[in-house]
Amino acid sequence: AAGKFDHALTNYHSALSLQPNYAVAHNNMGITLHELGRLQDAVFNYQKAIHIKPDYFEAHNNLADALRRLASHPR
Repeated sequence: AAGKFDHALTNYHSALSLQPNYAVAHNNMGITLHELGRLQDAVFNYQKAIHIKPDYFEAHNNLADALRRLASHPR
């Protein structure tokens, strides 16, 4: 399973190197990092997606979930 996530992260990095303001890629990278338990990194990507597209509901929802998890399980 970890290999699948690594492959996804590589793809998102590639997409963002071509289109740094691609909100969907930032959100999806956040989801992948979130699944890996890398909550701080996920929060950064969700915030980046929201900065690019302020009305991006899914990114707001994902950010709230990551922040909730961080608050209850700080590392």
